[in-house]
Amino acid sequence: MKPNNPKEKKEKTDDISFQSPALTKNQEQEALLAFGTYRKKASKQISEEDKIKLRLLRLKFEINNFLKSQYSDFQFGFFLEEYMKCFELNGKTFANEIDVAPSLLSQILHNQRDPNTKIMMRLEIHSNYNFPAPIWYEVLAKQKAFELKNDSKLRKQEARKIHPKISVVI
Repeated sequence: MKPNNPKEKKEKTDDISFQSPALTKNQEQEALLAFGTYRKKASKQISEEDKIKLRLLRLKFEINNFLKSQYSDFQFGFFLEEYMKCFELNGKTFANEIDVAPSLLSQILHNQRDPNTKIMMRLEIHSNYNFPAPIWYEVLAKQKAFELKNDSKLRKQEARKIHPKISVVI
């Protein structure tokens, strides 16, 4: 599930935008075209294994940034979906690889159900220990902490059940 806050996560594009006061519009267009041609040529020389490594590194950085952030709209399902994209796996294939029902995987991806520790362990093993189970657990815990912090409806509901509330503030 993608984050709702567009400021939090910028769209990934292959467009590179730069302006130089020394270049005219035509020169800028030519420079961009030449750079695009160079990038295409260079990307064809990268092996498939290296492309997967780069995708996994990007995901690792995204997860680390999420874990360090104070505010975020990311959820466990978003990171799991990004992990699957690293290997270009669809839900059914990935569910088969980690031995879970496709319907359960779908519920986890759509944040309708939380993964259990067995699934997190399977993710660790599937990633060849590059994404340890505790990292997946931290992502889920951070998501739950954000939900708990921002659930004012539940807070009001539960506050009605507390009598008396202590008066000491520390």
